[in-house]
Amino acid sequence: MIFRASNFDAPIDLDAHLRLVPPGATCKGIFFNIALSQIQRRDPTNPILKTPMGTRRYSSFLDYPFSDPLNFQFASALRSFGHCSVGEGLRRLGAITYTFP
Repeated sequence: MIFRASNFDAPIDLDAHLRLVPPGATCKGIFFNIALSQIQRRDPTNPILKTPMGTRRYSSFLDYPFSDPLNFQFASALRSFGHCSVGEGLRRLGAITYTFP
């Protein structure tokens, strides 16, 4: 198996990723907690929090549209780690997922 070094500075096209999500794809609400709490803590006026997606109360084991966590993670990476590339911000967000208080 050949491994390739990750390029966290490469541009990320969120819309292209969203177009790849199959219609009706869902995920559990547990995937929202870290990204959502990061946005609320670091940028409580972020426009994504005022959308129906941002005002929804996510329950850990219910199903939600798979596009929601992609939007939250992208917004959270931009706001929480704005001093670096989006890819690096997403990497850092993933690194704190299971260690965030």
